[in-house]
Amino acid sequence: MGSRVSRSDSGWFFMALLIALVIHGAIPFLALPTLGQALGTTVGFAQSLLNEGGFSLYAKNFGYPTPMPRSFGLAGVLVTEFFLWVGFSPADAYTSMALLFLALAFWGAYCLSVFLGSSKKLASILALLWLSQPVVWNHSGYSMLSLGVSLLPSYLYVAFLLCTPRFSFVDKTKIVGLFVFVCIVSVFMDGYSYVMFAAGASFIWLFTYYKINESRSYVLSYSTPLMFLGFGLSYVLYSLYIGQASFPSSPIDFFRGWGLDLSFLVMPTQGVHWLWDSLDLSVQRSSDDFFGDSSVWVTTFSLPIIMVGIYAWWVGKKWTHIASLFVLISIFAFYMSLGPSLKVNSIKDISPKGESSYGRMMPEDMALMPTGSAIIYENIPGFKSMRATYRWHALFIFGMWGLVIILAVRCEAKNHRIAAFGIPFVLLITVLPDPVATLSKKIDNRASAFNLDEELLLPIGGNISKKDTVAFLPYRNDILVNYLSSKLDFTTYNVGGDKNLAMAKKNWPFIIKSSPHGLVDNNIEERIYHLLSQNQADAIVLLYVDSIRAIHSWPSPPAYRVDFNPIVSNLQESGWVDVVQHEYFAVIKPGDDLPENYKINGNGFSVEGFSYSNHHSQVGELRNESLVSTGAEGFLHFGPYKYLPAGRYGLIVKGESHSSESAWIDVVSEKGGVKHFGDSLSDFDETGVLSQGEFELKDDVTDLEIRVFVANEDQVVLQGYEVFPAAESTSDE
Repeated sequence: MGSRVSRSDSGWFFMALLIALVIHGAIPFLALPTLGQALGTTVGFAQSLLNEGGFSLYAKNFGYPTPMPRSFGLAGVLVTEFFLWVGFSPADAYTSMALLFLALAFWGAYCLSVFLGSSKKLASILALLWLSQPVVWNHSGYSMLSLGVSLLPSYLYVAFLLCTPRFSFVDKTKIVGLFVFVCIVSVFMDGYSYVMFAAGASFIWLFTYYKINESRSYVLSYSTPLMFLGFGLSYVLYSLYIGQASFPSSPIDFFRGWGLDLSFLVMPTQGVHWLWDSLDLSVQRSSDDFFGDSSVWVTTFSLPIIMVGIYAWWVGKKWTHIASLFVLISIFAFYMSLGPSLKVNSIKDISPKGESSYGRMMPEDMALMPTGSAIIYENIPGFKSMRATYRWHALFIFGMWGLVIILAVRCEAKNHRIAAFGIPFVLLITVLPDPVATLSKKIDNRASAFNLDEELLLPIGGNISKKDTVAFLPYRNDILVNYLSSKLDFTTYNVGGDKNLAMAKKNWPFIIKSSPHGLVDNNIEERIYHLLSQNQADAIVLLYVDSIRAIHSWPSPPAYRVDFNPIVSNLQESGWVDVVQHEYFAVIKPGDDLPENYKINGNGFSVEGFSYSNHHSQVGELRNESLVSTGAEGFLHFGPYKYLPAGRYGLIVKGESHSSESAWIDVVSEKGGVKHFGDSLSDFDETGVLSQGEFELKDDVTDLEIRVFVANEDQVVLQGYEVFPAAESTSDE
């Protein structure tokens, strides 16, 4: 069922494993594979679980008051928790965890190579070739994704065993337990590699059934129910842990933008592979030009292994049917990696100012042609979550790697040892990073982790007590706060990770979740007074560094300090709060004179001119800071989704209107579900007022919206509007 390494082969095995660990930077007490995901997500969660006594699977230091599950990577978190418990530093605990899983990945790739017929020495080289693929090592910044991809051969090796009838009853029992265990580990490691594991295992099952006649009854009666058991049980356990069966899907333009561009396959990106850089054959790429992020083009160069894989299939199909299995896996994965549209060196449109008019998502008209996979990504569970579609490339490379194994095994069988060992060795050279620069970067990561503790974590800890409830304002995707709160063992509303942020916001105090994401608005001082006086927070932290960039690259400049300086000055002058300033943050605590039960005032808001950042229009055209109707029917304006506390407010809307019998305006909240005010827009008066009136909010609202609707024949120019507190009416007694 497995393969034991003899003494004569152990040198090859451990030398190849050591090289793989160096490539990944998984060397405890020397290097750290990545910084941000290591500390902010893995260590942050692991330390928080440890703070609960090690018996919880939910983090409680961040995302308060909602216990936070780990949407991916729980398997790595639990192992990291063990190393933290032993006493390792955060950096070394993460690296030790990565070493453990990479060693298991190496062992799985080694065993699969032996299973397919290679010698043990050759299997060590082939396992190294797998872990040296850029789709594995260059995903280290995504933490558990890299480890999940590295384990694909291990997962699929067990699937091969499950579909092979030649084992004894005892071995079959072990295989069943191993398969169920691997399914559970996989789903709690990484969602992308879990879906790829399920897809690859399905191909192995189908191929065994159709190609190996004597295995059909075995596959139907034995392998099939066990596959359903393994994948079904793992999915149910994951859903129960997360508390939901799936997450909201992303727009199809996201899937398109993160699809594989064919040029990335054949032309290496500059700064990734030392061979092609030294030969001056690599291409410079950046997110200014290409869709997605850098991971789409720094992990996908694979022309050499594709060429060898195709050749291996061409010659191998004559003497082994299993070559066709790996080809089928590769074809399917390659097709899915393209995403909904075909891209060949697809570049973003650039404006005359030299700025891209698109972000990471890609509109359909920018692509060459549709691939037809949109219907899969939009409708099939599992696939709907594979929004970074290029990552199917990992399963594609697994198929190519399997074909290389078959070719090397064939050469070895014919006693062509130079070819058998030379082919994987040459392929290895073509994808290696610069060893000195890579290891130096991993060493710097570890040093940065210790510097972060000394320069930020300890100073914050000197001003916040254990078990304090803390709010970091404004809230962002606060991955850094995961780490700070768990290591210092205080409780915070803030949390990092898109999915965890969405979970936490549902149960936040109204005053926090109604604040604008990442923006320092005019109400932040009142929010601070409100939270402290209402005992909803023991301390407020104004973080001057970006909570995402800082955790990924330390030291980080205090970029927000200028924005916070006047606010901190006002807070100090008020005399209501105590303020402690630091280079990277300010901590605000209630003072003796802070009014009791202070509530944020409804000061209203105004829009005095429109721009590309705030025009929020379906059918309007932006002209001279005004929104102008264009003869189309729809919303000339909607938004801005503001927080306002309960109270009475006035509204003034400014602009021009001509022959606009069908146009109207309203004030709504809860995505249009609750209407607070409505009026028609007839001809405006000479003061330039389109509409004015008053409305009352019986409860606080988080998303107050002003909507202006126009029909085809309406002629409306919207210049701005103002919402302000209305004076309470009085009556004489």
